[in-house]
Amino acid sequence: MKYSSIKRKYKNQWVLLECLRTKEDLTIVEANVLAHSKRKEDLYRKEAKYALLTELPLAIEYTGEYPHNITIVF
Repeated sequence: MKYSSIKRKYKNQWVLLECLRTKEDLTIVEANVLAHSKRKEDLYRKEAKYALLTELPLAIEYTGEYPHNITIVF
């Protein structure tokens, strides 16, 4: 599924993705949605499980807009 379609279908949710195609800068172009949730924490255990089942890269992405007054720590 194209990432633009994923963003529309799972608006304002966290999604666990199996990345099928990315751009050179690692921007996701196409992916399979493995799980989705309003809470990012719900996806961590699922990510560990799917990491053992696939050789493709996984990503957890937020499909909404981040508030302008929020600090994001990686």
